[in-house]
Amino acid sequence: MIGALFGGITALYLAITIQFPESVIPLTLSSALWLLTTASAWITIKRKNVQAHRLFMIRSYTLALSFIFVRILNDLVEKHNFLSFIPNSEVKAATYEWGSWVVPLLVVEFFFAWLPSIRQMKVKKLYPVKRTETVES
Repeated sequence: MIGALFGGITALYLAITIQFPESVIPLTLSSALWLLTTASAWITIKRKNVQAHRLFMIRSYTLALSFIFVRILNDLVEKHNFLSFIPNSEVKAATYEWGSWVVPLLVVEFFFAWLPSIRQMKVKKLYPVKRTETVES
């Protein structure tokens, strides 16, 4: 909790003082979401909601690791010509800044929300609920 608080506040400070305008908004949003998901995890565990706490902690770790993902993407862009189809270097930098936290968070949300929903729809198609009508007198 303290580490995430320190990291999130430091990331917000970095977002305010960074000299790359294409990084301000993605860095601000990712650090704010990191603080929000960590705070939500803390609130849910205080309320003894372990399942929600688990989900918020996974989101929090995903956002914390986005600071590592951005370095990996930077190396891919610089050394391996990843995103070479984008000619403008500022647009390229903004793309991997956004991609470093949006894509991993979407993958996590896919496993949390979309996949169970798809499975549930599949089960309903395989085993439809039969309605029994009752006649009231």
